[in-house]
Amino acid sequence: MINGFGATDVFYSAPTIDKTGTCQALHDGRTTIFDFWCHIDLPAPLDNDLQIRIDRERYGRPLPPATLSVATSSSNLRAESDE
Repeated sequence: MINGFGATDVFYSAPTIDKTGTCQALHDGRTTIFDFWCHIDLPAPLDNDLQIRIDRERYGRPLPPATLSVATSSSNLRAESDE
């Protein structure tokens, strides 16, 4: 779930797995902070952490992007076994 920060459109890109897509606005019920849902199908197993970029637009004008790194189970297991 994503906070749109007033965006009318939200997109994601995950270059680690070569995927891009459009996030869906949540209109059902009352939303407080999280008003978009981004579903990303992940291949398994992942060898590296997943890098994701969230791009937001408000009526076609870009808002500042957000980037995040998600630790994957397989990369965590490998890191623990390396210690």
